[in-house]
Amino acid sequence: MSALLLAWPAAGAAAEEALPPARIRIDQLIGETQKTSSSTEIVDVVWWIPSQFWAAALAKDEDVPEASRREILELFDKYTVVAAVHGRIGSFGVSGFTSEAEVRKSLRLVDAEGTEHAPLAEDRLDPRLKVVTQILRPMLANAIGQMGSNLNFYAFPARRKDGRPVADPLGQGRLTVHMMGNEYAFRLPLGSLLPPRHDPQTGEVFPGSYRFNPYTGTALEAEPATPR
Repeated sequence: MSALLLAWPAAGAAAEEALPPARIRIDQLIGETQKTSSSTEIVDVVWWIPSQFWAAALAKDEDVPEASRREILELFDKYTVVAAVHGRIGSFGVSGFTSEAEVRKSLRLVDAEGTEHAPLAEDRLDPRLKVVTQILRPMLANAIGQMGSNLNFYAFPARRKDGRPVADPLGQGRLTVHMMGNEYAFRLPLGSLLPPRHDPQTGEVFPGSYRFNPYTGTALEAEPATPR
């Protein structure tokens, strides 16, 4: 991870009090931002990678110099990044993958207000972004095998024309990715970025995006983002 991170910004103004990066559980964040298909004929992976992922990873890696940390966060503040792969299932597993160009042609991101965004052309991207994603690809291959080695990375605008984020992990509503005729939705805000909430009556703890105990209807209380 250190090699990658040495090669990113905070999200825009948010409606929720977010956890500091060091308190974010990266495994929970990945669980909320990765979607896979359930078809017996195709296999999709769609991974929305918000900047908080990198902020959390950097916070947990003391080997990254502060200057590099700022550079990495500033780089990814420019874009909304989605990693995606579309494969076909044969008799003995995945039989082939759709080309990067074909996936790009089909890929659309729909923000919480229903505005559709297409991926930015590669010649409009900061060259450093391609360097980072090239380093990331083998790491993903080690983590999830053949699918990881075939992931491609697509960058969308970070902000709409009015200056608001295209994909605000701490906003409201949902973010949707359309790929190869399929739809993958992410409910906002992401609970992994918010302080957990607890039921004052039962002591049960729920993700920060919950407002009520789903079993009893009791209003939940938020824990402080920064422990006192």
